[in-house]
Amino acid sequence: MAFDSRIFIASFLLIVFFVAETDGIKCYQNQSRTNEPAPGVLAECASIGVVRATGCLKHTSISTNTVTRMCEYSNCTENGINRANSCYNTTDTTICCCLSEGCNSAPRSSSFFYPLLFAIPSIFSALYFTQ
Repeated sequence: MAFDSRIFIASFLLIVFFVAETDGIKCYQNQSRTNEPAPGVLAECASIGVVRATGCLKHTSISTNTVTRMCEYSNCTENGINRANSCYNTTDTTICCCLSEGCNSAPRSSSFFYPLLFAIPSIFSALYFTQ
């Protein structure tokens, strides 16, 4: 009987860890220059002990000209103030905290707009020179 209980416990732990791994929030986790498009890959947030990520953060630093994206573990609460789905400024940094998956991405307009800068002139020049 002891052997059966060990198999049960091992199976239970595997299921718990599998569910925990697939149930986590995904955030963008990277650092880039503020004038560069950010890599567009979502990554699952790792747990820190038993503490699971509850949201995503985006720090924009004026002095270093960088944007850092990462997972958030305090439910967007700082010093008792809930800052969920909002941004606030410090002396040098704008910090945005959000609670939905992938919410700390770069603005869609920048990732859509830059290819158009090259595509539109190419189309017009192709049309102009083929006439």
